[in-house]
Amino acid sequence: MRGAALVRVARRLTGEPPQAGEPARADALARADALVTEALARAYFRWNRILRTERPDVHLFRLLVDRWRRTQRPRPSPLRAALALRDGDNLDDALIAEILDCSPATVRGYLRQARPGPMEAATAPTVDTEAIILESRRRRGQARRGLAVVAVVAVGLAAVLAPPSSGPAPEPQFDGIAPYYGDTRLPRAPGVPGASSRPDLVGTDPALLHFDATALTAIARRHTWTSGPRYEQLEAAIGGNELVYVTIGPTPAALDAAPRRVEPKFVVRDRPAKGLWLRVAATSEDRAREVARAVQFDQSQRCVLPYRLPVRPMGARATTCYVGFRNGHFAEGGLVLRSAARTMQVQAQYEPGFPNRGAANHRCGQRMAFLFPGGEEVQLLGYLGLYLSARIGEPYRGFRVADADAVLARIVLASDVERMSTWPVNP
Repeated sequence: MRGAALVRVARRLTGEPPQAGEPARADALARADALVTEALARAYFRWNRILRTERPDVHLFRLLVDRWRRTQRPRPSPLRAALALRDGDNLDDALIAEILDCSPATVRGYLRQARPGPMEAATAPTVDTEAIILESRRRRGQARRGLAVVAVVAVGLAAVLAPPSSGPAPEPQFDGIAPYYGDTRLPRAPGVPGASSRPDLVGTDPALLHFDATALTAIARRHTWTSGPRYEQLEAAIGGNELVYVTIGPTPAALDAAPRRVEPKFVVRDRPAKGLWLRVAATSEDRAREVARAVQFDQSQRCVLPYRLPVRPMGARATTCYVGFRNGHFAEGGLVLRSAARTMQVQAQYEPGFPNRGAANHRCGQRMAFLFPGGEEVQLLGYLGLYLSARIGEPYRGFRVADADAVLARIVLASDVERMSTWPVNP
């Protein structure tokens, strides 16, 4: 059993480990125990899906870290989470990168910045089953009997937190393999030519993507599509945590200017059609060329989001649309609005069952909201599983809180975040 690891990591996240001979702070221990309880409660409603993953314990660590991040104001640096995962369970760089959704090199950078501290003694986790029952009821409004929840947690801890099986993860394949978790294909754009036929259309309409890579997205643990000014891009995490980028645009300079969260080491460039450039970045040259062969330039897709913006600041237009999926389900999406030198990001992040609660200190029309310190972001409250906000602080600028309020006050949500067929077309 490795159940103590969850508690060790949680205690690293909620408070500095005690010095030798000093007792742990009671408030930090209580926060850590509550963090573990909430992570297990969130895991309950997706238990079957978690068990189908290659590393269920990694999924639990991700739930733990995500919940910790969401409860911190301001948002904490990933450095602390990387250190907690290393010291709490001695995870290697690749696994920490998978949990934090970054590259192993980024993790090594975090750890180099941190000064190692003394290890906290291993303690057996105290699973508060009653708290899990109550939390689970709040999340879905279901009057589940406690016995069922306790049984799931007891059996699940034995299965999920047991030592992982040995052996390397299978290499990804691009030969028509079926999706691991579900269908995340964006809707087609009938009548809109692909990039190979009309390269001049690439990066001109944020509502459209003029290429596809179905063999790649079908096996991706997570992937994000982006249509921005003079570029279109697919970011995909395949295998354990191998990050690849596919970017198309009218010039090599446009490809290099496209934003990326990390920069894989190997880059392959190609010119699949006159006026069209392709840039693929991956962890090896062979992988980059393999990914390049999986790109389809003969079809177009629509950028869709689980919300619609009937009201926008005067003169503002959408310049960038992005939509991302994790394990076969919507994970994030947003629009960047621009008016002259002013920019705003309206974003949605989705985690099924997450209670999106908190103390309201603001209103957007009749909707309860939370205004972040400094007025850099406004978040709507009360939507189960959905984190919906407008960001007007760095790197966005120029718009006022009143502008963000006006957008969020009239935003229209899709009838079902889990069903892409109910989503409106944006921008």
